[in-house]
Amino acid sequence: MMGPSVAVRPAETAQRAWRDDAQSLLTRPTTRPPARTPARTVTCPAAPRVLVIVTCYNYASFVARALDSVAAQSYQDWTCVIVDDNSPDDSARIIAGWILERDDPRFRLIRKSANAGQLAAIATGLAAEVDGQFVALLDADDVWFPEHLAMHVDVHLHRIGYAAFTCSDMAQIDASDRLLAGTVRGEGFFAVPRRPRSVAFTATPTPTPDRPLPSEKLALLEAPGPAATFVKPDIFRWHWSATSAMVFRRAMLELVLPDPVPPVPLCADHYLAHASHFFTGSILLDACLGGYRRHGANGFSSLAVYGTCAASAPFHDDRHNNANLKMMLVHILNRRRDFEAAFGARSVRDLVTALCGYQLRTEGRISDKRARRLLGPAGLAWAWWREHRRRLWPG
Repeated sequence: MMGPSVAVRPAETAQRAWRDDAQSLLTRPTTRPPARTPARTVTCPAAPRVLVIVTCYNYASFVARALDSVAAQSYQDWTCVIVDDNSPDDSARIIAGWILERDDPRFRLIRKSANAGQLAAIATGLAAEVDGQFVALLDADDVWFPEHLAMHVDVHLHRIGYAAFTCSDMAQIDASDRLLAGTVRGEGFFAVPRRPRSVAFTATPTPTPDRPLPSEKLALLEAPGPAATFVKPDIFRWHWSATSAMVFRRAMLELVLPDPVPPVPLCADHYLAHASHFFTGSILLDACLGGYRRHGANGFSSLAVYGTCAASAPFHDDRHNNANLKMMLVHILNRRRDFEAAFGARSVRDLVTALCGYQLRTEGRISDKRARRLLGPAGLAWAWWREHRRRLWPG
């Protein structure tokens, strides 16, 4: 005997069917497993390679300490070329022995067969090593402090603009590494017109695989770089310290170096700094990152130190500076098309005008016919007037 039938309403039947279908979808095995999304990895860009060029002439007493300071850098992505400019002392032997003992493939010695001066030694080191986006210069009697390269690279890679080279301050030390003064900058000892408009900023370290940063905001709060100042382009003004405090972008150094390089025994930094700064400006690091040695055996190290400023005037030798500026004019005219392609015809003409005015005042004539053709009589008259106006009303 069958029990009483239960009437099922249509709405309940539909709801029961929907539950059964949903349950079957949840329990039914799928024929194809869902695709797995690969884990996303965020990689930092590789740190740029720095080419370190150490120039040496008769610095057997100090070159090992200079190389020790390169090896001690906290920034380790570099190669070092030591150029011995045919030193008559034991410099080359000491360098070779140091490299053999250190057994570091990043160091390499080149000994020149004839002495050709500091600028030619820099050109030799640059041509010997093709790798290196930045080029750091070190005189063999000076030393770097451990953060020198790291701070310069951080400032070069900041996000405010660009400049051809950076320059930090240096302490003055004696032959025994004793501190003499806290700076090398010489504004207090020779007339420097007012500095052109500049931009102050604090560089932020750029993340690299060996120095990852959680985020840009956190980096700004927790890992600020050195304070620095961007100095806008000008000519005939000295804003910097010394060769060993300068780090150049390689492309600019290759552009401004003459080929062939005439003998320039001193003031190579004068030529390189002025030629580069005119087109792109430069960045001054507000940090003392090395030691400028005063040992009495070279042109500037024998000058007396007064207070915290650089030295007694004259800090620079006008004879060498005049030769550098004449060499700069010839090189600009030789590679005029390259400079115009990079910086524009107007910038090149402005530099030629400034250099011709300086030559007219110091020598009374323009030795290169190409400069006379480029400027013409009106341009030469303007060059003469601008140079004399600069001398009468500096700044």
